[in-house]
Amino acid sequence: LGVMGWSMGGGGTLITVDDHPELKAAITLCAWNPGQTYRQNQVPTLLFAGTADVLAGGQSQGFYTSIPETTPKMLFEVQGADHFFANTPEGASGQCGKYGTAWLKVFLVGDECYRPFLLEPPSGTSDFRTNLE
Repeated sequence: LGVMGWSMGGGGTLITVDDHPELKAAITLCAWNPGQTYRQNQVPTLLFAGTADVLAGGQSQGFYTSIPETTPKMLFEVQGADHFFANTPEGASGQCGKYGTAWLKVFLVGDECYRPFLLEPPSGTSDFRTNLE
Protein backbone atom coordinates (compact mmCIF):
# COMPACT_ATOMS: atom_id res chain seq x y z
CA LEU A 1 0.00 0.00 0.00
CA GLY A 2 0.97 3.60 -0.58
CA VAL A 3 -0.47 6.90 0.54
CA MET A 4 -0.91 10.32 -1.05
CA GLY A 5 -2.49 13.54 0.14
CA TRP A 6 -2.96 17.21 -0.70
CA SER A 7 -2.63 20.16 1.69
CA MET A 8 -3.66 18.97 5.18
CA GLY A 9 -3.95 15.54 3.60
CA GLY A 10 -0.28 15.87 2.65
CA GLY A 11 0.49 16.58 6.28
CA GLY A 12 -1.63 13.54 7.17
CA THR A 13 0.36 11.50 4.66
CA LEU A 14 3.59 12.46 6.44
CA ILE A 15 2.11 11.65 9.85
CA THR A 16 0.96 8.27 8.52
CA VAL A 17 4.30 7.25 7.02
CA ASP A 18 6.12 8.31 10.18
CA ASP A 19 4.04 5.70 12.05
CA HIS A 20 3.70 3.00 9.36
CA PRO A 21 7.02 1.80 7.92
CA GLU A 22 5.24 -1.10 6.21
CA LEU A 23 3.88 1.28 3.55
CA LYS A 24 5.70 1.18 0.22
CA ALA A 25 5.43 4.76 -1.11
CA ALA A 26 4.17 8.25 -0.25
CA ILE A 27 3.51 11.40 -2.24
CA THR A 28 2.58 14.76 -0.75
CA LEU A 29 0.94 17.48 -2.81
CA CYS A 30 1.67 20.88 -1.25
CA ALA A 31 1.72 19.39 2.25
CA TRP A 32 0.59 21.56 5.16
CA ASN A 33 1.61 20.75 8.74
CA PRO A 34 3.62 23.70 10.10
CA GLY A 35 6.62 23.01 12.29
CA GLN A 36 6.40 19.21 12.20
CA THR A 37 9.25 16.76 11.58
CA TYR A 38 9.24 13.18 10.36
CA ARG A 39 12.36 11.59 11.77
CA GLN A 40 10.84 8.08 11.89
CA ASN A 41 9.84 8.02 8.21
CA GLN A 42 11.17 4.93 6.45
CA VAL A 43 8.76 5.13 3.51
CA PRO A 44 10.03 6.47 0.15
CA THR A 45 8.53 9.98 0.00
CA LEU A 46 8.06 12.45 -2.87
CA LEU A 47 7.13 16.01 -1.88
CA PHE A 48 5.60 18.40 -4.45
CA ALA A 49 5.67 22.10 -3.53
CA GLY A 50 5.23 25.50 -5.16
CA THR A 51 6.98 28.81 -4.52
CA ALA A 52 3.74 30.81 -4.88
CA ASP A 53 1.81 28.60 -2.45
CA VAL A 54 0.48 31.07 0.16
CA LEU A 55 -0.89 28.26 2.36
CA ALA A 56 1.87 25.64 2.53
CA GLY A 57 4.78 27.34 0.78
CA GLY A 58 8.20 26.78 2.30
CA GLN A 59 7.13 23.91 4.56
CA SER A 60 8.30 21.03 2.36
CA GLN A 61 11.98 21.96 2.72
CA GLY A 62 11.76 21.35 6.48
CA PHE A 63 9.83 18.13 5.95
CA TYR A 64 12.42 16.91 3.44
CA THR A 65 15.31 17.74 5.77
CA SER A 66 13.68 15.96 8.71
CA ILE A 67 13.23 12.69 6.81
CA PRO A 68 16.26 10.44 7.44
CA GLU A 69 18.90 10.19 4.70
CA THR A 70 18.40 6.41 4.74
CA THR A 71 14.87 6.92 3.39
CA PRO A 72 14.51 7.48 -0.37
CA LYS A 73 13.17 11.00 -0.75
CA MET A 74 12.65 13.76 -3.29
CA LEU A 75 11.61 17.41 -3.04
CA PHE A 76 10.16 18.89 -6.23
CA GLU A 77 9.37 22.61 -5.82
CA VAL A 78 8.09 24.45 -8.88
CA GLN A 79 8.88 28.14 -9.46
CA GLY A 80 5.69 30.24 -9.43
CA ALA A 81 3.37 27.32 -8.65
CA ASP A 82 0.42 27.77 -6.31
CA HIS A 83 -1.27 25.48 -3.77
CA PHE A 84 -3.21 23.63 -6.48
CA PHE A 85 -0.61 22.93 -9.20
CA ALA A 86 0.06 19.31 -8.25
CA ASN A 87 -3.61 18.28 -8.15
CA THR A 88 -3.47 17.07 -11.74
CA PRO A 89 -0.92 15.04 -13.71
CA GLU A 90 -0.65 17.98 -16.11
CA GLY A 91 0.79 20.22 -13.35
CA ALA A 92 4.24 21.70 -13.98
CA SER A 93 3.98 21.01 -17.72
CA GLY A 94 3.20 17.35 -17.10
CA GLN A 95 6.08 16.77 -14.73
CA CYS A 96 3.74 16.01 -11.78
CA GLY A 97 2.37 13.06 -13.72
CA LYS A 98 5.78 11.94 -14.93
CA TYR A 99 7.52 12.03 -11.56
CA GLY A 100 4.48 10.89 -9.58
CA THR A 101 3.90 7.88 -11.81
CA ALA A 102 7.59 6.97 -11.86
CA TRP A 103 7.75 7.25 -8.05
CA LEU A 104 4.81 4.87 -7.63
CA LYS A 105 6.11 2.46 -10.27
CA VAL A 106 9.54 2.23 -8.61
CA PHE A 107 8.54 2.13 -4.96
CA LEU A 108 4.96 0.83 -4.89
CA VAL A 109 5.10 -1.62 -7.79
CA GLY A 110 8.84 -2.39 -7.70
CA ASP A 111 9.42 -1.68 -11.40
CA GLU A 112 12.99 -0.37 -11.59
CA CYS A 113 12.76 0.50 -15.30
CA TYR A 114 11.10 3.79 -14.20
CA ARG A 115 14.02 4.85 -11.99
CA PRO A 116 15.85 6.72 -14.81
CA PHE A 117 12.87 9.14 -15.02
CA LEU A 118 13.43 10.03 -11.35
CA LEU A 119 17.12 10.70 -11.94
CA GLU A 120 16.52 13.26 -14.72
CA PRO A 121 16.65 16.82 -13.35
CA PRO A 122 13.27 18.46 -14.01
CA SER A 123 12.79 21.83 -15.68
CA GLY A 124 11.16 24.82 -14.01
CA THR A 125 11.98 23.87 -10.46
CA SER A 126 13.27 26.32 -7.90
CA ASP A 127 14.32 23.61 -5.44
CA PHE A 128 14.96 20.03 -6.47
CA ARG A 129 16.57 17.66 -4.00
CA THR A 130 16.86 13.90 -3.91
CA ASN A 131 19.00 11.23 -2.35
CA LEU A 132 18.25 8.71 -5.13
CA GLU A 133 21.07 7.22 -7.10
